[in-house]
Amino acid sequence: MRAATAMAEGDLYGSALRDQSIRDHESKSFYLTTFVVKQLEEYRTNRDRYPKLTDFIPVLLDRLSRESQKARSDILLTQVVLWSVLGLGVFSAVLAYRRHRGPSAL
Repeated sequence: MRAATAMAEGDLYGSALRDQSIRDHESKSFYLTTFVVKQLEEYRTNRDRYPKLTDFIPVLLDRLSRESQKARSDILLTQVVLWSVLGLGVFSAVLAYRRHRGPSAL
């Protein structure tokens, strides 16, 4: 719905408003808005292949499934990196504390 709204705003008021609308939606964690806009633009330009939206929906859902799996993998990797950095930070702080207090600290 957000992608379709952004496209409609672009059709009515220009690409600058469309792009701003997409950025606004994505800033509110609707991170697939750009992806869905691109898919709907493909649908719009290939109406000979997809005469009705219901002809395109299975294609869109398949692509969304693959894209969301990719996004989940990216999020998981980011979480692993962040937790690793946090762990190294805590470890470094403990080492610095022990070095400052001497070997009997802790």
